[in-house]
Amino acid sequence: MISIFQYSLSVSIALLLMWIPYRYALASEKLFSLNRTVIIVLYIISLLLGPALNLINTYVALIPGSANTYTFSNSGGDGLFRILDILSILWITGVAIATLLTLYETIKILAILRRCERIDRSDESVVYVSQDKYLSPFSFGKSIVMNIDDYNEAAESIIAHESGHIRSLHSLDMIFAQAIAILCWYNPAAWLMRSELKYIHEYQADRHALSTGLNTRTYQLLLIKKAAGSNFPSIGNHLNHSKLKKRIEMMNRSTSASFAAKVKYSLPLIAIAACIAVFSVPQVKAALSPIPVSSDTAKDTGHALDGMEIFVNGEQVPKENLNAIPTASIQSITISKDRKKIDITSDQL
Repeated sequence: MISIFQYSLSVSIALLLMWIPYRYALASEKLFSLNRTVIIVLYIISLLLGPALNLINTYVALIPGSANTYTFSNSGGDGLFRILDILSILWITGVAIATLLTLYETIKILAILRRCERIDRSDESVVYVSQDKYLSPFSFGKSIVMNIDDYNEAAESIIAHESGHIRSLHSLDMIFAQAIAILCWYNPAAWLMRSELKYIHEYQADRHALSTGLNTRTYQLLLIKKAAGSNFPSIGNHLNHSKLKKRIEMMNRSTSASFAAKVKYSLPLIAIAACIAVFSVPQVKAALSPIPVSSDTAKDTGHALDGMEIFVNGEQVPKENLNAIPTASIQSITISKDRKKIDITSDQL
């Protein structure tokens, strides 16, 4: 369980470092498709960065000892592992709760569909009409749901908007984003990035609706009218999504992007570089993939290194050279989980 929790931590750190430049530099840009791609790519990089940097396949220990000896142990008793055990239990509890809430919302959607009248269409969507006059229009998968009054008064506009979600496969995005939010439920960046993705979906659906020939002013008035409706469900796509003022502003802005705006899209690359730098810090690596090391076990254990490739600051050295390394200069020791390689980082060599 600790290993999965540590993987969650690595994903969370990456999400936080990459969400910040996106939110404050790119979120206001009108290149919706590009913004959507950026967020999906950032999600994927966050999931893969830890394993790619070998964080999951290594143990790291910070050595505070004074004796010029080296000991590596996976036995219990280390305070850090006790803390990780407690945090892992809290994490799995949060994952269970978030998963149950997601399943509850999904069941609610299925229950609504069962109570609705189904109207098959010739295109890729299926319309469900509910007698619940307080139900706000939304779509999930290929299903479009609206109440009977909305169907009679504004079916064309609502279907045009929700069809934009369906054609762009926005439900798949939200399932993916929800899964990552569950994995990193304790991290605000996971939920904030999910919200940013949802905003992009609404911008794209608005653009699709207007591209069908709807009158812009009439469509905007419909959004204002539906803004007072319920915000249900969070894992679906619904017409009256928040940030209404921002959506109307996006509709009225030019679709062209300045050169300066395009340059901003290099910021995620800087964020990725920052993630790699952070994950390379010995203290961070030790927190994400530690092994317990105690001064009580710091005895002569030279035999433990037999058969292992030994590297000091990236250069392979024979075991006998370890005695020349001042213990106080050792920043970290990294051991591969297969016990075939050990990498020592020293600031005096």
